[in-house]
Amino acid sequence: MTRAPAVVVAGALVALATITAGCGSGSPGAGPSGGTPSDGSSTGRSPSAATASSPSTGPLALHPTTKVRVPGSVGPVRLGDDEVVFPFSDGSDDSWREVGVAGFDDSRPRVVAKSAWPHGLINWVAATGDWVAYVDQSAEQSDSSPDVRWRIRAVDTRTGETVQLASNGDEPDPYVPIVLGQDGWFFWTSAESDRSARESVWKPGWGAPKDLLRHTEMTPGSETLAGDRLVYLGAAATGARGHTVGGDCWSVPITGGDPAPLTHTALAMGCAAAGDDVVWTQHIEQNPKRMPALGILDDPYTVWSQPLDGGRPTLLNRGYILSSPALAGDGFASWDPDGRRVVRSLTSTKEVRLPPGRYAVGSAAAGRRLAYATVGNGGTTIHVDEVSGG
Repeated sequence: MTRAPAVVVAGALVALATITAGCGSGSPGAGPSGGTPSDGSSTGRSPSAATASSPSTGPLALHPTTKVRVPGSVGPVRLGDDEVVFPFSDGSDDSWREVGVAGFDDSRPRVVAKSAWPHGLINWVAATGDWVAYVDQSAEQSDSSPDVRWRIRAVDTRTGETVQLASNGDEPDPYVPIVLGQDGWFFWTSAESDRSARESVWKPGWGAPKDLLRHTEMTPGSETLAGDRLVYLGAAATGARGHTVGGDCWSVPITGGDPAPLTHTALAMGCAAAGDDVVWTQHIEQNPKRMPALGILDDPYTVWSQPLDGGRPTLLNRGYILSSPALAGDGFASWDPDGRRVVRSLTSTKEVRLPPGRYAVGSAAAGRRLAYATVGNGGTTIHVDEVSGG
């Protein structure tokens, strides 16, 4: 089933259902600190998983904690504080019109929301605390019919109270936000009238959302929360000149303040932060002689990590063809280079891979957990694994 572009706000970028690119204006640097990336940083091998002695020591391993079976198809999964949340179909067709939640200690999901439109679609969900937020749109988008009405709603899963957070009213448009949630906050990017971006934030109990950023160049859906800072993929950092093939990772206090760049490469294609680290993917090519008609996507690429407060970047991987931006958990990064998701320690060269299989789009990481979905036997299985060792 085709998923149309969600929002177009970051420069000339199209933010796809899986965000794949960032751009800005500037001349590209060669590496995370402006110099040539060093291949001396080991990217590690792929040892087999083994039981670890503690969450942060011993062999890196994935320990299954939850498996949720859904008869139909499942959209991008997200992790809450103690549950996994996902949009899904009931099996009658492939359109995701319901929101399911399953606790880590209960493999039976329950429905907490449904689309308000007869032929609607729920692409994006998020959870934090007892609340689940979701984006409900009036129809599936296509190249011939991209304009839809949309609503962002939040529901208290204990009481059923529902709050509408944002809407495009009765005027359809093609710019559907992606809602995210973490550590007591919900946040999302929407389009400004000048095709720049607005970042809004909301906490349960507030009467209305607040604007954190206005008229900003950023890639929707690239946001993560680490401590009190929102990290996102934005324009090339100050100092770069001319055309760039990517952007840079930025952070801004979630309570308000001035954004500051975390990287200075003008090559970043995706950013994620967790714990004390930021993880990002970026292009290897810095100055292509010929730009492809559809722009530059994610191949070839490198994956890097760096302490949020600065420090020497670490090269985690160099490869070709990356299906989605890297995820970040506490002490680990994860990405999907070839249909077999990689989990890599941020403190060593230890690495594990998930077994071959048919993986659905949209994995998630939070804390020491990794969530993903596999397809087979007439339905979808959502997995939540605990990451130990490193």
